[in-house]
Amino acid sequence: YMVSLADTLRANGEHDEALALLREVLEERRGTLGDLHPSTLSALSDLGVVLEYKGDLDGAESVLREALSGQRKTPGGVNLDTLDTMYRLARVLRTRGELDEAMALGQEASESPTDELTRGYICVYQIHHSRTLMELDRFDDAESLLNRARAGLAMDSFSARDSVETLAEAYNELYSRRHQTQPGLGFDAKAATWRKSLEAMKDDPALPGAEILS
Repeated sequence: YMVSLADTLRANGEHDEALALLREVLEERRGTLGDLHPSTLSALSDLGVVLEYKGDLDGAESVLREALSGQRKTPGGVNLDTLDTMYRLARVLRTRGELDEAMALGQEASESPTDELTRGYICVYQIHHSRTLMELDRFDDAESLLNRARAGLAMDSFSARDSVETLAEAYNELYSRRHQTQPGLGFDAKAATWRKSLEAMKDDPALPGAEILS
């Protein structure tokens, strides 16, 4: 309950309150479950997200590195919690301009095997990893990865709208960047198409994500 409440507070911009709650949860779990318990490490990763949103990138990176180090030691190998922390850390590193490590982590998360339960998560990792590729001017690779994410989301008629919106934003960014470096090749029209999709989703909150993907 407290973790869900902290996430709601973060979404509402109440970062200090969210941090206080998550630190309380983390202290309790460390005391009762131990530092390397999956639930403790999950709370640590969630704390890193709030620090990122608060603008404390140093703190976010430190906490996420600690969480990922512990999760990699968890018996059973890499799981969804580990992949989520990889993606979160890669996002922080990309923001900081540390693109080589962001690239390695993002690629590991986005290339993980998928099934019906994990497909949506992996698609989101792929979308965000495409942005690292864009920062490196690897536009063809970014487009290929976005196309894979689009195909994965299209396999689920109930794809989360926020995932589809994130995809549309990434396509718009990709084609806008390509138009800047390669004008006259129609990339501006492609960017406009995805901006129109974003506007349609904002104008009609009931519009299914599947319609945008078709």
